[in-house]
Amino acid sequence: RREPWLLGEPYLTHIRTAIRQRYRLLPYLYTLFRETSLTGLPLLRPMWVEFPRETSLFAEDSAFMVGSAIMVAPVTTAEAQSVRVVFPSHEVWYDMHSHAAYSAPLTRQFAVQLADTLVFARGGSIVPTRERRRRSSALMQRDPFTLYVYASRTGSASGQLYVDDGESYDYENGSFIERDLIFANATLESRPSVRTDASGEQSAFAAAMAAVRIERVVVVGLLRTFTTATVVEGDHERSVDVSCGDTECTIRDPAVHITNDWAIRLA
Repeated sequence: RREPWLLGEPYLTHIRTAIRQRYRLLPYLYTLFRETSLTGLPLLRPMWVEFPRETSLFAEDSAFMVGSAIMVAPVTTAEAQSVRVVFPSHEVWYDMHSHAAYSAPLTRQFAVQLADTLVFARGGSIVPTRERRRRSSALMQRDPFTLYVYASRTGSASGQLYVDDGESYDYENGSFIERDLIFANATLESRPSVRTDASGEQSAFAAAMAAVRIERVVVVGLLRTFTTATVVEGDHERSVDVSCGDTECTIRDPAVHITNDWAIRLA
């Protein structure tokens, strides 16, 4: 039997934390499943798949990529005190827990404990999440999204968000939402992907999901702070507050919808 509650503490807490992290990342993982269905690329990838020109990574098995945006450096040795992490490419990487930045190329040792999982976001990526805790993914279907924007060295980022009903094969007939997310010049935009069309099935699904919104945008790695943002959605324009800390700026409840075109401009 492998039920987590049979193991007792501290293992139960560590397992619960890992499961909650997986649920948070389900929007990103589900979008990757869409990519896999179209391209055949696996969700979990050896480092050389994403960085084929870096020959030093061909034998690197201490870390792996989850899609193109997330690198995981697992602890695989019992009672390990540290883990060696190789940050590839001439890009910045961000600790997904603390948002600390690491400029590649870089090799670094990290002290670890039993509870630690080293997870890093690649600069230039946008990772969609859902932050509300639920007992199943079915209960998350109408929950709002949070977008984590991890700025590249040039201050840009991109990603996708894919949503369907999570149950049927209706997506084959166009019942899905797929948005391209682009961040550049301190502006985040949502546009329909090239696979989006105006079919009746797609319009009907979009109407059913019309109330689902973005409740938070977190931009990590900006070189300056901001106090407000201008939100433009259709013919409507409004201002929202922005709070900035040492490592990120947070736009709380821009209230834009996943079915619409919109732009959020930091100022």
